[in-house]
Amino acid sequence: MLKKVALHKVEEWTYSAYVVAGDFIYTAHIGGVRDEQGNKLDTIEEQTKQSLENLKAILEQEGVTLNDVVKTTVYLKNIDDFKSMRDIYRDYFSDGYPARMTATTEFIEDDCLIQVVAVAYKS
Repeated sequence: MLKKVALHKVEEWTYSAYVVAGDFIYTAHIGGVRDEQGNKLDTIEEQTKQSLENLKAILEQEGVTLNDVVKTTVYLKNIDDFKSMRDIYRDYFSDGYPARMTATTEFIEDDCLIQVVAVAYKS
């Protein structure tokens, strides 16, 4: 069973925020350039926290938590931000870490420092 859930209101965006396939939830890239009030976040620490809060909010819509995440891919603009990202990431996955791959890339949005992609299992 495949259930697509498109949360984006921007018509040009050709992807869903996440897709539910059976008991698995697959997210698209989740960033944290802006907070809930629309304020720009400038540091890797701020953007990492916001990205993980955004991930948490998406998962809650499907009745799961960060403890249900089995795999993440973290994209960083600058590999020098790895330690700061890791220290914050550690706090969000206190019940055991999912498998993770971390890579560096350039982002379409210049201000973006991090994006997270996740797979969660709804048990």
